[in-house]
Amino acid sequence: MLASSALAGALNHLLRAQPAQRDRLQRFAGRHLELRVLGLRLGLRIDPAGGFLAARGATADTRVELSTAGLIKIAAGARPHAGDFRLQGDPGLAALLSGLALQLSWDVEEDLSALLGDVLAHRVVRAARSLGRLPREAAASFADNLSEYWTEEIALAAPAWEVEAFVTGVDGLREDVARLEKRLERLARA
Repeated sequence: MLASSALAGALNHLLRAQPAQRDRLQRFAGRHLELRVLGLRLGLRIDPAGGFLAARGATADTRVELSTAGLIKIAAGARPHAGDFRLQGDPGLAALLSGLALQLSWDVEEDLSALLGDVLAHRVVRAARSLGRLPREAAASFADNLSEYWTEEIALAAPAWEVEAFVTGVDGLREDVARLEKRLERLARA
């Protein structure tokens, strides 16, 4: 129940910035839904104001199953794709929830600015984005270093210019052998 309450609070926080979405949810007031993620089953009920309340024990009108990849995208601040969700139940509510999931976004900087001030919130978000790029940059750097090590230090792989020179040399040798064979044929006939 605690997880459902936390989820309802988080969704309601995101919905406060989007009154049009709350209006659309009001049409489904009283309906129950179940979110399945990481083996958890979280029950929610749509309240008359177009928000969410934690619910337990009710039969769900709609079930939403979020893939692990979708959860990772959401946690990373990226928008999930339609394929990250599996929906079952009331088609109208399922369509609304699918659209809602693709449109809701969390403005972290806005929330932090209320706590820390605009400048500090901006710097914290910028630092977090930089930290998010670190693994990608580290992997690319590692790949470059490994490639350089293989080609320069232990010669497991030849540099591109050496391979090209070798191929050019083999092509030249093949042409020379072909010319020599023709000369030998002409000498043998004569």
